[in-house]
Amino acid sequence: MHEWRAKCRRAEELGFDVVGVADHLGFPAPFPAMVLAAEATERIRLTTFVLNTPFHNPALLARDVASTDRFIDGRMELGLDAGL
Repeated sequence: MHEWRAKCRRAEELGFDVVGVADHLGFPAPFPAMVLAAEATERIRLTTFVLNTPFHNPALLARDVASTDRFIDGRMELGLDAGL
């Protein structure tokens, strides 16, 4: 967790505009990772790259997206895919 926050802070210090998180099994869940990144940064936008929608229940995904975007002050960029 500390390492992830440090990477996000460093990306912002270097002038990057966006930090992305993957939606792959074996990696941390994207929404908590985005919230941690937002806590560690001030302006950088956060993206899911492409969410693998078959992993998610549509109603719960909509709730997670809306909640996360609200928690990170509207800095979310969302990508969706069928995962085929």
